[in-house]
Amino acid sequence: MITYDDGVLPEVLPHLIGLDTSSQIWNSIVNLYGSKTTSRLMFYHRALHSQRKGDMSMKEFLLKIKSYSDSLASCGEAISAHEHIIAILNRLSFEYEPIVSFILAGQHAYTVQGVTTMLLDAEARQQVILAETPSSANLVSQQPA
Repeated sequence: MITYDDGVLPEVLPHLIGLDTSSQIWNSIVNLYGSKTTSRLMFYHRALHSQRKGDMSMKEFLLKIKSYSDSLASCGEAISAHEHIIAILNRLSFEYEPIVSFILAGQHAYTVQGVTTMLLDAEARQQVILAETPSSANLVSQQPA
């Protein structure tokens, strides 16, 4: 018989009272938490494949995708590196299309870390270009006619 002293969480104990075998206890716990796990799996899968970069920085976006991936793994359903990469690439904005095309057309499989590095580098380059663009436009507009 299980008691609170056996390390069972107080909220679980009422569901286990009267159960004598480990099989009965296990089945009760599976029934208690199984539907919650299924709904969490559905939520994380949906969130993983619908998350868009939007106004987030690339780092924030990649961490969000990784968080959903890690959450799926914690529910016992780890995704492959390929699925992780596809979830990233499918939700990038148009400005990243050249990199997406490059990765998809590649002759070898990229790692999540490799794709992450490429995207972070691309964002850094875009920020440098954007920072330089206004100064170039100001030079042109300030030249005498």
